[in-house]
Amino acid sequence: MLRLSHKVKARAGRLSLTLDYGQRSKSRLRATLDQGGDAGIFLPRGSIMNDGDCLTGEHGQAVKIIAAAERVSEASCRDALRFARACYHLGNRHV
Repeated sequence: MLRLSHKVKARAGRLSLTLDYGQRSKSRLRATLDQGGDAGIFLPRGSIMNDGDCLTGEHGQAVKIIAAAERVSEASCRDALRFARACYHLGNRHV
């Protein structure tokens, strides 16, 4: 397993890892590289990986993080107050 524990400035590398937002917001994660093979991510708590970030470990090989395409929900309402209340309640529950 490839152990990734450091964020580095963008470097050219042949390995990539496609993750959705839920996975990119975890600091500890086991995942499969796009090219095959296992990778373990061990970042400081609270770290969020963004599209284009590169991770490396003791081996020095860079792995580029790619944000996976995700479905998006759209909401609308004619009453601005009701819409604001709905946004508040959804955001408060981290939905």
